[in-house]
Amino acid sequence: MPHAWARLSIAAKLPLALVALLSVAFGGMIAVAYLQVRASALAVASERLAQAGGHMASLLGTSAEQRLGTLQAFATRADLPAYLTDPSGAAGARVEERLRTSAGSSQLSAIEIWDATPRRLLATGFAFPELPARVFDESAPNGGRGVGEFGAVGNAAAYHVTVPIDGEGSQVLGYLVERRRVMNAAEAVSQLTRLIGADATLAVGNLSGSLWTDLTTTIDMPLGGGIDTQELLGYRRGGRDVLARAASIANTPWLVVVEFTKAPVLAPAQRFLYMAMGVSALLIAAGAAAGWVMSRRLTRPLQHITDGAAALAASRTAPRIPVTRADEVGRLAASFNVMAEQVDQARQRLEVLVKELELRVEERTAALLATNRELEAFSYSVSHDLRAPVRVIDGFAKILREDHHDALAPDARHCIDVIVRRTKEMGQLIDDLLTFSRLGRHPLTRGPIDMTALAESVAEEARAAAEDRELTCTVGTLPPAYGERTLIKQVLTNLVDNAVKFTRTRAVTRIEIGAAEQHGETVYFVRDNGVGFDMKYADKLFGVFQRLHPSTEFDGTGVGLAIVQRVVHRHGGRVWAEAVVEGGATFWFTLPPAPVPA
Repeated sequence: MPHAWARLSIAAKLPLALVALLSVAFGGMIAVAYLQVRASALAVASERLAQAGGHMASLLGTSAEQRLGTLQAFATRADLPAYLTDPSGAAGARVEERLRTSAGSSQLSAIEIWDATPRRLLATGFAFPELPARVFDESAPNGGRGVGEFGAVGNAAAYHVTVPIDGEGSQVLGYLVERRRVMNAAEAVSQLTRLIGADATLAVGNLSGSLWTDLTTTIDMPLGGGIDTQELLGYRRGGRDVLARAASIANTPWLVVVEFTKAPVLAPAQRFLYMAMGVSALLIAAGAAAGWVMSRRLTRPLQHITDGAAALAASRTAPRIPVTRADEVGRLAASFNVMAEQVDQARQRLEVLVKELELRVEERTAALLATNRELEAFSYSVSHDLRAPVRVIDGFAKILREDHHDALAPDARHCIDVIVRRTKEMGQLIDDLLTFSRLGRHPLTRGPIDMTALAESVAEEARAAAEDRELTCTVGTLPPAYGERTLIKQVLTNLVDNAVKFTRTRAVTRIEIGAAEQHGETVYFVRDNGVGFDMKYADKLFGVFQRLHPSTEFDGTGVGLAIVQRVVHRHGGRVWAEAVVEGGATFWFTLPPAPVPA
């Protein structure tokens, strides 16, 4: 069955194909343009983020450098080495006073002095927990010098600046440490972010990604270590999709990350996409309308031609198609009109011929029926009228043989025996001819037939007539049939008798009556182990007086199988045979099945 597209008319296919073509073309153009606009928007955002990140990294780096410079200047004071040499000496009070003055009363910072152990000796300002010893390890990246990583102190981030205190010969006597919590006011952070854009947010964290702060409190960031500062970052934070760029802060183990919300960045690309889709939809609709108009102009004449062809196919007079154009369609319409005129003329001539043929067929049929009736009457009368002379000849021959047997010479007795035998064969032939002729006039009285019981009765008759022959006749389970029982019994009897006759040369005669299913149809068969026949002569089997074996070998009139064929054909069935020379024969026939009760 053709698919849905094949069943559509050309009037629908043309606009649909045009819509599909325009959709693919506009869709591809929109996709390419949208991707370019989106890439441009992302490139602009990436550039803005890079500039903002670089600016903030510079500000934070400058602040860190200033703190480091101030602390280095403080660490060069002469009394600090003296304090580390003798913490309980006269320099201790002066150093502690200077540290308190430098630290002030702020709760955000503290200044501490550590010895080389390292052990914290003095701390002023906010009470920070002790630093881990690895901060002062000279094998560490900073070796106890410079700005350190952020660490968490409560809900705030804190960092430290460490400067070594050198003694004589550049020996490190200890460390001056400034520690500071990052807890700026929200307003101060807001003013800072406005420097890089009103829609921007700021985050500062360790290069390792271990801790992040927004300069007021610690925050969670979906970023680990090894962040690429040259790439645009995209992730989700705080329930929103963001774009970000990272910048490293010089001379610190810190990164600054500047974020933009993704939606505003891509909003121009989205607006372009929606506008382009709207314009494309209008153009596609216009294209579909134009395609529809074009298809109607093209297909209306074709529809007229199709209707006319259908009329011709239905043997109706096809309407003539108006030719209003000079293109290919117009020439096709003109050619169709010429063809339709020729078809109409041919149909008229054909109708006349058909009427003449019908009249001749009726005449020939009537003549054939009359001839058949005459032949049947002739066959019946000849067969009937031959009975009396044959009986007279047979009677006189038997009288001569019985009453004058001794007076007759041996040759005469032999001639009389031949006359008796031939008159008996003649009588059988006349009986068969009468049966054959009656079959054409005999009306069928149909009814259900128990084929198994019918076959058993025929087999029993064959066994009884076998006399001294060893005969085995098996009957299978046969499906019931529908027909005239007497005639169907005649079919089975003739076929079984035929099998008995052609198995005469076998020591043991085996005959089988059965049925099989072939192509959804029940087929009955009679099979024997007789002499068989050559299949190239199978078409002569069912003709009257046709014999495949000489009468000197096997007797018979040559009418029995013709009777089988006529009975089966009158019932609407078929009959055929299969055989192998000296390998037996099988005769097959079909009959109508018994009707199913309502």
